[in-house]
Amino acid sequence: MQIEMKKTITLEAMDPIEIFGVGNRILDAFCGYFPGLKVVARGNEIHLEGSESQIQEFSQRFGELIDRRHHKMNLTVFDVEDIFDGSSSPDS
Repeated sequence: MQIEMKKTITLEAMDPIEIFGVGNRILDAFCGYFPGLKVVARGNEIHLEGSESQIQEFSQRFGELIDRRHHKMNLTVFDVEDIFDGSSSPDS
């Protein structure tokens, strides 16, 4: 049995558009890997609702996306694909 839970992720010291992308394009691509998770972005917060395992994985992978942003000037949808393919490091 899956445990349903809620979690809020707050972006600290970063403009949300740097992570979400214009028109939430990057966030939408990221969320495409979590079809069973309800994700709502409001301001500098992301509200998650779904299974505990999906929320934990989302949080871990989202942390990787934030780390990647610290190493790069701009994120793209390709950065999201790289995180899930596991084929490159944050500074590539």
